[in-house]
Amino acid sequence: MAVTIWYWQTNPDQQIKKTLVTMAELGSSPAGESSIAKALKTRRLDEYFSEDAFIEWPGDEVIPAGRWAGREQIVQQVLAAKNSATYKVEINDLVIEIKQRKRAATAKFTLLVREGVNTTWAWLGEARLIKDRGQWLVTQLAFSSILR
Repeated sequence: MAVTIWYWQTNPDQQIKKTLVTMAELGSSPAGESSIAKALKTRRLDEYFSEDAFIEWPGDEVIPAGRWAGREQIVQQVLAAKNSATYKVEINDLVIEIKQRKRAATAKFTLLVREGVNTTWAWLGEARLIKDRGQWLVTQLAFSSILR
């Protein structure tokens, strides 16, 4: 049993999946969450982005095109979004490709953002990650619209 747990915890695919799912949870803004809790959870996102990470998206009917560069700007923009709306972020259809002797990876997924019961937005996402001192860090997140 101990070998199974050790393998699961040290398996790069499982580590990356846990990283991305945790990031989605930290980036969510559940109903009833206090502004202090939102700030504390958002600040924890620091742990999952490299210093020079960036997020970019082409824009669509929901949000205009944009780019956030640097860990600090990403965290501040996520906090601003959390303070203006209530929503849940989910990662689905995750496919991970490990590269360079398990030191780099690419993860492709569907990002779902649910606001209330009847409103859901979805984007295709691609994350590039590096392993730094035993932890997977996101260096780049790029999103594109899902064709309807």
